Amino acid sequence: MDTSELYQHIVAGDRYEEKLVLENPHPEFTTYLAELMERRGVSRARMIRVLNVDRVYGYQLLNGIRRMKRDQMLLCGLYLDLDLTEMERLLRLGGRERLYVKDPRDARMVFALSRKMDFEKARSFVWGEEESDGRKNGV
Repeated sequence: MDTSELYQHIVAGDRYEEKLVLENPHPEFTTYLAELMERRGVSRARMIRVLNVDRVYGYQLLNGIRRMKRDQMLLCGLYLDLDLTEMERLLRLGGRERLYVKDPRDARMVFALSRKMDFEKARSFVWGEEESDGRKNGV
């Protein structure tokens, strides 16, 4: 049962069924990321190249042996062309803070996601290589 179905069942039901909630837990971070990668046809080897990490370390990140840094999660989300809701869920499942628009880099990330920027342009924009008007910035 997906989240929206579970939500509707809870809201519309005559009584609360804890068993139903417990039978439908949220996915683990690695499971969610793997599902997103599969849906978008991205191999694990390709994601490791995107993360620009050693192959062994990359597989440890993707398998959940090591915990991914927030920037790595954001990079994965950009590469997978996630929407804002998917990105927020990825961060939450990975135990990282949600995007906060009062933080300049997070605000750039929200802007890039909402504009559906291509990966390279978004990566440059978010990590401070260009501002929205094309000027270099000092980030």
